[in-house]
Amino acid sequence: MSSEFPGAVPEIPVTDIVAAAAYYQKAFGFTLDWGGEELGLAGISRGSCRMFLANQHYRERYGNRAPTLTWLNLDSREDVDALYRAWSAADARLLSAPESKPWGLHEFTAADLDGNLFRVFHDFATPERERGAEATLAEFIAKFEPAHRSLIGDVRDALRRRFPAAHELVYDNYNFFVIGYSATLRPSDAALSIAASAKGVSLCLIHGAALADPAGLLHGAGKQTRFLRVSSSVDLDRPEVAALLTAAATSAPVPLRDGPPGTLVIRSVSAKQRPRRRAPRE
Repeated sequence: MSSEFPGAVPEIPVTDIVAAAAYYQKAFGFTLDWGGEELGLAGISRGSCRMFLANQHYRERYGNRAPTLTWLNLDSREDVDALYRAWSAADARLLSAPESKPWGLHEFTAADLDGNLFRVFHDFATPERERGAEATLAEFIAKFEPAHRSLIGDVRDALRRRFPAAHELVYDNYNFFVIGYSATLRPSDAALSIAASAKGVSLCLIHGAALADPAGLLHGAGKQTRFLRVSSSVDLDRPEVAALLTAAATSAPVPLRDGPPGTLVIRSVSAKQRPRRRAPRE
């Protein structure tokens, strides 16, 4: 199966397919692709957006209750405003004007003849949250001495190239600064992490105790976790290290796979922390 999941096709309950299809064409700019009242189902589309219109007979086994709510995610505020103007000029039923909401969406709402709703939006908060998370991460890393700062950045870059779809879960804890790599936003699904302290930088393999380690690179004696000391990001390209990383990724509770880029999330920050730099020698 392709790693890119297909777009969903909502089935919209309508009273009269002919009238509904005509409205979607005139007011919303859709094209009627197939079907009609006799079939009880019609397919409409606009660009890559597809929908089915279904009448009461076709949906008898499910019920034919309106309103349904369909979200349409556009790429920018300007696109949202432009679509609102186009639908307004076409006499679409517009229930609200475009507005940037406190929850981070620039949106408006429209309706069809049967009261089914369309919330047209652009998510402006997620990119801003991610930029904020990067700034916070930079503050955490800045606490370390220059050599460790560079090493953390280099190892992070190497892991992001190797596992671009992984979510980065950040913890600025008492003992360690940690960036976990997980296929989901659940910490329990993490496969590995960067762990840094004043003493240095390590890779922690969350389920490393179960991994084959013929080169004897892993340290630790617990039931689950093992760690690998890192002196350079080049270490990650060594065949024996690369094999361990691949094994950790594929044996995680949810394996790390290719897909859309993961997100950066600040999970927790401890009020009290051990020093991130070694005390100067007297």
